[in-house]
Order: sequence, then C-alpha cells, then structure tokens
Amino acid sequence: MLFLSLNVGILAIFYTVLGGLLSYGMHHLFDEFDDGWKSKSIPYQLFDVSIELVLIGLIAFWTIFFIKDAPPVFPVSKEMDSFVDSYVSGIFFSFSLFLFFGDLESKIKYLYEKAVDPVVKKNFPTKGSILDGSLTFESRKTDKIKITY
Repeated sequence: MLFLSLNVGILAIFYTVLGGLLSYGMHHLFDEFDDGWKSKSIPYQLFDVSIELVLIGLIAFWTIFFIKDAPPVFPVSKEMDSFVDSYVSGIFFSFSLFLFFGDLESKIKYLYEKAVDPVVKKNFPTKGSILDGSLTFESRKTDKIKITY
C-alpha cells in the first residue's frame, strides 16, 4: 500500500508540473484573451482555440502513452500500476491544465456565448422546465400580465 501511494503521489506531481509547464508555454505562444483577440474574426478565434486543444490532446496522449509503459518508481503489481497510471494521468493532467489555462477557458466561453448560444436559444426551448412539463419557447401567459392600479 505504501509503494502504491508513493507512486500515486509521484505521478500526481509529475502530471501537475507537466500541465503547468504546458500551459505556461502555450500562454506565450498564443494570443491572450483580450479585446485584441475579441476583435479578430470568428474563423481566426475558432482556429486559435482548435490548435490549442489539439496541442493539449496530442501532448496528453503521447505523454500518457509513454508513461504507461515506464516501470513504476516503487514496485507494485502490473495491474495496480496500470490502474494508477489511468487514474492519475487523467485527473491530475486535466486539473493542472484547467487550473493554469485561464485564457483558453475564457476563449471557449466567449466563443460559446457568441456562436453557439444564439443557435441553441433559437432552436431549443428557453422557458420553463422539462421536469414539470412547462418547457416552452415563449414565456407563460401569466408572466406577461402586469397589473397596474
């Protein structure tokens, strides 16, 4: 149990540091989320975000691909080593990326609000709830009534 826990700790630190270094490097390679980036065309913004996501995916995949075959620092069974690799690599790499990738998160939210949200609001009901059967495209009639004296 001790060796297993030590391996988890070492991999958690490794993936957190790797994610931090990756996000730090990408912060300097890509545009910051600011008014200058917002003023660019939507195709440019989509390309920027897409390239960032592709790089993250590629680096994450190849890192995990090579680490999974590396022997554990402390001896544990192959089954437990594989379990530790799959658990820690996914959670801590994702955690560290989104902890440090504030600009990428802001860019994705901005693009969603600008490009996706209007389409969703146009094509899906926005009022009410599916749980009580009141889902509708328009406000309920009682919402429109204003009583003035």
